[in-house]
Amino acid sequence: MRIISGRHRGRKLKRPENYDIRPTSDRAREAVFNSLGTRSQGARVLDLFAGTGAMGLEAISRGAKEAIFIDSSPLACRIVEENIRRCREEDVCQVLCLDILDIRPLKIPKGPYDLIFMDPPYEQGFLGQVFRLAWFRELMHPDTVIVADHSIKENPFAEMKGLDILRQKKYSKSFVTFLRNRSI
Repeated sequence: MRIISGRHRGRKLKRPENYDIRPTSDRAREAVFNSLGTRSQGARVLDLFAGTGAMGLEAISRGAKEAIFIDSSPLACRIVEENIRRCREEDVCQVLCLDILDIRPLKIPKGPYDLIFMDPPYEQGFLGQVFRLAWFRELMHPDTVIVADHSIKENPFAEMKGLDILRQKKYSKSFVTFLRNRSI
């Protein structure tokens, strides 16, 4: 696993030794960032269910000004911190080892964020739960783009309100869905 493009292009990232953490493949990550174009430049990034931090660090490599990584797994948090050190981006990155569903918004640095990446464990309903959190909207402005990675077996957007699906791309056994906030 490596950074695909930008100033850290080719930099290897630490991977988990077990399969509790499922990193986004290099191929899927490259396709996501190709779709985003220059949207990373100068962006404030929130990487929820961060895993290895590859999505947020790819954004930083491509010109994002800051990234906040949130994961509930202490192992994932340690891996993200190691990957931030490997990229020497400690000044613009912050790791919060918290359960996004159990925290109050005051623990997350104030939004709005330009890009929000979400890659939770598959088929456990986490995306739908996050979308239903009332304070989640406070993290966005009208142009915020959310990139959600989810299993092809789940439809987390069935009961979703206030977010428009911009596009969806299938990768093996998963979808990457791009959304935008329409309720602000």
